[in-house]
Amino acid sequence: MATKLTKIIESKQQTYSLVVPGKEYTQSLTQFQIDRNNPEHFQRLIEVIKNDRISLHGIVYLWSLDTSETQLLTEANRACNSVLHLVQSLIKADFYNPPRLWLVTKDAQPVNNNNISQIAQSPLWGMGKAIAIEHPELNCTRIDIDAKSTADAQLLFEEIDSPDIEDQIAFRDKNRYIARLVRSNLKEKIENYIPVRLEIENRGTLENLQWKPTMRRQPNLGEIEIQVSATGLNFRDVLNALGLYPGNPGLLGLECAGEVVAIAPDVQNFKIGDKVIAIAPGSFSQYVTVNAALAIHKPEFLSFEEAATIPGAFLTAYYTLHHLAKIKPGDKVLIHAAAGGVGLAAIQIAQQAKAEIFATASPSKWDFLKSLGVKHIMNSRTLDFADEILAITQGEGIDIVLNSLS
Repeated sequence: MATKLTKIIESKQQTYSLVVPGKEYTQSLTQFQIDRNNPEHFQRLIEVIKNDRISLHGIVYLWSLDTSETQLLTEANRACNSVLHLVQSLIKADFYNPPRLWLVTKDAQPVNNNNISQIAQSPLWGMGKAIAIEHPELNCTRIDIDAKSTADAQLLFEEIDSPDIEDQIAFRDKNRYIARLVRSNLKEKIENYIPVRLEIENRGTLENLQWKPTMRRQPNLGEIEIQVSATGLNFRDVLNALGLYPGNPGLLGLECAGEVVAIAPDVQNFKIGDKVIAIAPGSFSQYVTVNAALAIHKPEFLSFEEAATIPGAFLTAYYTLHHLAKIKPGDKVLIHAAAGGVGLAAIQIAQQAKAEIFATASPSKWDFLKSLGVKHIMNSRTLDFADEILAITQGEGIDIVLNSLS
């Protein structure tokens, strides 16, 4: 591949440097040899190129194409290690205009759900995604070429010669594919399958999360069954999965939005087909059965996804401010962690009650809170807010404190 690509580059009268793996560091006019396991060789290489070039258009990493499936783990580690040395050297060199980095694999990514033949090259894509996030200045682009194509070098040259914003590309039968998320028609697919629920048997790591078959049940008296369209993901669920939640955390999921599919005979305020919002333990499930008193009709102007974010945060804030604190106009309310879910709900409820709001949050979130109309904002990372509040209120302090943190 390198030979084909350099011939095309030469035919276009463009300059290049070819780097081949070896045991010793050597260099000539257009070719270098380095030890792929030696980070010092990479640093020396990049420094030489930086000093000899006015600008460097990009670096095309092709060594991954040499991986062998017979030594899967060794080859995958070697490819990733050499890319790591390369990236570290590029960052250390501190280019004024950093070169773009292309990582090239062959038949290492499934396209149109086809199987792959070079799994040893696949880890490089995961590493490339991390590079793209941590060092966006390199514009790390992953290209997977077709193992059966004879035009792979030409397609590769055209890609690197005229790059665009795409950073995940694959070629199959001379067709160019790019990574896109598409909405899955899940509803039709699951109708003929046993319902599933998200569960975790061994808490401690998110990798242990699994969808497992679950049984639907007819609602008992006072209950309704909901086909879940959206579930609210809370920090509680993360603590649950990681085994950090105190006591028995129960099933994953606490709030959801969906459509009523079954009702008990004594339930009068719901009918099948109603769209609802509910407090529903175990709602990371396709179906959940709950007490009808824990559900309300979903307003038409809210999507299922929007509605699923409401119950936990707004019920907590409403109950604490109205039922416990008896909030009234003119009250001074201190809302800790005001940029969190409960905090944002409390701000809206306090504003409705015409209370004066004092909020704490990390400084990076202050502008957002100001955009909501919050005037008094203090740092949640220190205890200085106490003195600041006394100064603002001329020693009077406040009437209500809402703290959703432990």
